[in-house]
Amino acid sequence: MMSSSVRKFNSKFGFGDCINYGPEIGVGLPIDIDKNRPLVVCHPAAGTYYHSSMSLFEDTNHPFMHILVDFGGYYPSTYPYVVDSINHAIYHRLPDSSDGNAIFRKASSSNPHWQMHVIAEAYEYLSKSPPIDILYVDWMTWLDKFIVNRKTSFCDMISHYIHKIRDGGLIIIDDKHENIEQWFDFPKKRTRISKDSEIEFQCQIEWLGTDLEDKMKSYSAKVIKVHHDSDGKLGSNNWFDEIKQWFWNSIPEMALDQSQISRMIENKQNESIHHLAVTWEDWHDTWRDVYMDLNEPYLHPVPPIKAWPKDSYLNYLKWLNENPKLLFEKMKKRTYQLQNYNFKLTLIHGDIVELAPTLYCRDGAIAVRENLQQRIISRCPWWKNQATVLQRGKLWNYNPIKGGLIWSGNNSTPDLTRLLIEQSIKQPYMELFPSVKPFKCRKIITISHSKACLKQLMDVCEEFFKTEKKLDIFTDELIELIIVHRDKKDYQEFDIMADWEKISE
Repeated sequence: MMSSSVRKFNSKFGFGDCINYGPEIGVGLPIDIDKNRPLVVCHPAAGTYYHSSMSLFEDTNHPFMHILVDFGGYYPSTYPYVVDSINHAIYHRLPDSSDGNAIFRKASSSNPHWQMHVIAEAYEYLSKSPPIDILYVDWMTWLDKFIVNRKTSFCDMISHYIHKIRDGGLIIIDDKHENIEQWFDFPKKRTRISKDSEIEFQCQIEWLGTDLEDKMKSYSAKVIKVHHDSDGKLGSNNWFDEIKQWFWNSIPEMALDQSQISRMIENKQNESIHHLAVTWEDWHDTWRDVYMDLNEPYLHPVPPIKAWPKDSYLNYLKWLNENPKLLFEKMKKRTYQLQNYNFKLTLIHGDIVELAPTLYCRDGAIAVRENLQQRIISRCPWWKNQATVLQRGKLWNYNPIKGGLIWSGNNSTPDLTRLLIEQSIKQPYMELFPSVKPFKCRKIITISHSKACLKQLMDVCEEFFKTEKKLDIFTDELIELIIVHRDKKDYQEFDIMADWEKISE
């Protein structure tokens, strides 16, 4: 099903700036795009050759997501670094996806784009992922296990993935390995390759771009269009809704609601980068120390000063605000109030890493185990200095939970809920925890723990607030415990006790 926001192109002027050698020489790719969402381009098994597909789309003046799937992690921030002629890094690292995949962008480009590096077997990963707009291939061993007949090898391979390319989408075959015949034996006329889908050769294209060494070169490729039967099982697909699943999990801003985006625009908020990314300030300090001590320059590439050019991030936020369908849907939650006490208990079904941007608040603390905490901060760096320390990194460090941390089950740490609340509220005021900034914590966000039983949880919270001596920093302000649980069976509701009132669902 095609969106009403689709922008159509004629035969001579398509999408982008490549030269199109079709029936008539033209410019651009023969594809209609949805102007209200990013284009999703996937280049599996690219190795270090991803610059070919990147250069085809980076100057299109339309947001796009560039997905690279390979066994190796060919990050532009690792050796051999992607740098210009004077050793300046071209890419900057952005926050990770909720699955932990590294995401980068070209720092000089004002066009919103996200290059996601997935370390996985390409077919296994992509066959379980949302659909895409364009499949760009230069190496096809990830599909050649499906070849049945040497004479129909291309159709045999593509038939196993064509259902993941949206109707009207493209398959672009780079000419790099055109000497491998079985990868280029596609039919030259419209041909059915599965029960519900056909492919149709469109044209040869050519374009200029940079390579791994930032040198200009020309690229060329063959372009094939995908057609799905309107009365087939893919004919009624809402491609917008299916494709946007990429964005919620991979782009933090798209995991926010519209009110959060509006606040970011109002505050002229700066972009976020990965919390472990080397910044220009880090590089300069290190270079200065190395040069002063060893009298030789520091050879690590010079990082970009910013991940986005001036005003481009703000313009991107404004574009997002104008396209609210891209943003995260409202969270479903249950909230209970402990009567006569300033305490609320909120339960949310979902993945805390995926929801990390949505859950962020200035008066909240993430209280989870160390490994999960690092995944959350990698996904949403806003939480970096608002993460409660629950496990010691070194044996001599102060550990608030004595004897180790057992998170769930019958042998879980006694009074774990109480410890999470206490430590989250106290640590911002303690010099023992320099990683936690001073702030007034009034929301504690954690995951399922102990037996994941609602009655047990309510009993613990009630006992804590009714019998525990007030902490020095407790005030009459409301305290809220938010628990995010992935299993629907966790915290099933029962007859609510008299001291609790359900206030929302």
